[in-house]
Amino acid sequence: MQFSEMNIKESIKSALQKQGFAIPTEVQEKSIPITLAGKDLIVRSKTGSGKTIAFLVPIISRLNEQKVPQALILTPTRELAQQIFKDLRKLDAAIPTVVLYGGVSLQPQIEQIENGAQVIIATPGRILDHLTRNNLSLKAVKLVVLDEADRMLDMGFLEDVDKIISQTQKERQTMLFSATMPDEIIRLSEKYMNAPAQLILSKDEIVVSKINQKCYGVGKNEKLTTLLTILKEKTLTKTIIFCNTKRWAETLSNILYRRGIRSLLIHSGLSQNQRNRTIDMFKQNASKILIATDVVSRGLHIEQISHVINYDLPRNPKDYVHRIGRTGRAGNSGDAISLMTQLDEPLLRNIEREINQYITIEQSKTFTTPVQTSQASREDIASAWDKFD
Repeated sequence: MQFSEMNIKESIKSALQKQGFAIPTEVQEKSIPITLAGKDLIVRSKTGSGKTIAFLVPIISRLNEQKVPQALILTPTRELAQQIFKDLRKLDAAIPTVVLYGGVSLQPQIEQIENGAQVIIATPGRILDHLTRNNLSLKAVKLVVLDEADRMLDMGFLEDVDKIISQTQKERQTMLFSATMPDEIIRLSEKYMNAPAQLILSKDEIVVSKINQKCYGVGKNEKLTTLLTILKEKTLTKTIIFCNTKRWAETLSNILYRRGIRSLLIHSGLSQNQRNRTIDMFKQNASKILIATDVVSRGLHIEQISHVINYDLPRNPKDYVHRIGRTGRAGNSGDAISLMTQLDEPLLRNIEREINQYITIEQSKTFTTPVQTSQASREDIASAWDKFD
């Protein structure tokens, strides 16, 4: 099926065509007919699956002429809220929309609300702030989207989400999108959804199949040298290097600079304007390397990222899924490389259980003694690492 064959507005078809979207992804093809029929929907969808268009199409289709908030999209992060706004404008730039997130002044947001926004895209904390100050009413909201619901749960937003949804129409349509389905998300859906249809992809499909995943076993003092070798020897276009802490992200950026390697840096310690400028510069190829913390592991749609490098393995295995999902998007192939010391082995085990997949471990090119890992057991690998630590 193509978008041109779907029962959606001609203006939406035209906008999709201009963006080069002819064939819907699986989640789009299966979910759009359900949501256009007004049914509640639960979707477990892998990152990079095209879910944003899957919920924006029914929202655009069901808005009326009233200049009041009719649709609410809740997201865990400001970056994801901004990206959804950009995607909405590509589909229909005329829809009055306001994006609400923290870290910026309330007043411009209040003015946008007063101008008659029909769609609200927001993080839970900031919209709850507006509701508490009586800056905003959700009484006319008839469509609610919970995007990346599991991440909102991880960030402690569940109680806020509960308060926010309770202020919308009882006879509304609710769509819930999540990469995983913990019990708390199921209970939330039972409370606020009416006999929802379910589109649950198999666990194997959570990780994009076209991502080539590999892991380099390194000594604890070898990580930086291995990274530099990768950056020197591999053919990289856009590359994101993930670190677990702001401090090390900044340190790594300074080290690369001193070695003549230009990179951009983004983490939660930067202002929103600084983050926006960094992402824009990365998209415009000001540098092919972006050093980041998990602030950008979800939600950002940056085209043609060839590699994701986990300088640090994430402590939460779900974050691994979202990190590597920055590459291999929209049917394209991509590479995900992780650096792992012996102490990181439990983290890798957790990741492999999460994705139900074995990740190939290769010898770091900086090792002076060959370590044959292709047939080695985990115990053999650990023993070999001892020589380098």
